[in-house]
Amino acid sequence: MNFRKVAAITVAGAVALHLSYAIAHYVVNNAAFEAAYVEDFEGTKFWENDRVTMEICCENSVQLVTPEGGDDTAVRFQLRSDDGLVKGSKRSEFRLPAGRFEEEVWYRVRTYLPENWEDSEAAITVFQWHGVPDKALFEGNRPPPTRLLFKEGNWYLPLGWDTRILSNPWFELLGERRGNILWSAPAPRGEWEDWVFRMTWSTSDTGRMSVWRNGKKIVEHRGPNTYRDLSAPYLKVGIYIPNWKIRPPEEPILREVYFDDVWEIYPNKTDRLPDEVNSLIEEYRARD
Repeated sequence: MNFRKVAAITVAGAVALHLSYAIAHYVVNNAAFEAAYVEDFEGTKFWENDRVTMEICCENSVQLVTPEGGDDTAVRFQLRSDDGLVKGSKRSEFRLPAGRFEEEVWYRVRTYLPENWEDSEAAITVFQWHGVPDKALFEGNRPPPTRLLFKEGNWYLPLGWDTRILSNPWFELLGERRGNILWSAPAPRGEWEDWVFRMTWSTSDTGRMSVWRNGKKIVEHRGPNTYRDLSAPYLKVGIYIPNWKIRPPEEPILREVYFDDVWEIYPNKTDRLPDEVNSLIEEYRARD
């Protein structure tokens, strides 16, 4: 067998292997579509839902509990600085499958920071929408299009988007990449906060992002709001502190956050929504 033939077989095998990996990556991130995910954590092991993927290291990373002073069950995520790596970083989260482009979708997440929560120079993400890189184009992971993060006593809502076909720093053709901080404010401790998002994922002018915090609108963005991928972003809820991998604290640190009422709703794709969900969406539509 001559050199050219061996080289051709080797290249063909490498291409086939890469495409197989890219297809598997796409399939894993895109479960069968469901128009509504509504989780109140009452009397249920939410991690047994087929749409939920857990990204935790340890048994105590996630627990169903009743926060002090509360009556309802919530989920508590914990992350220690000396926990093992999960998917290459320091995280304790759960995620849903990828969403859909150009469709109206509503999200709701309630969060609670304990009263003893301390400030942090390292950014702490408590929920995020993660892009699905196109592995067929050799794309790697990128910052999430948007997320709620805590840093130095404040909440931040950044937004990043990229209309280029290929999201790589050396590829500057056919689009542009932008990012900015949409909103920030002090983060209270010992209080439940209610976050509602009205989204249309898009890399064009049809994109939208409306955000309410405790019933008050804090963000109104129209235009691109994600990456130009085959799959729309997916929701992740929990604790993510990548800085702990790069600069681990000298002494172990424990972070914990409580969550309740996690929703992902495509209201135009179903007429079977709980009354509470319908009422909330109609209420916020009237405000928008």
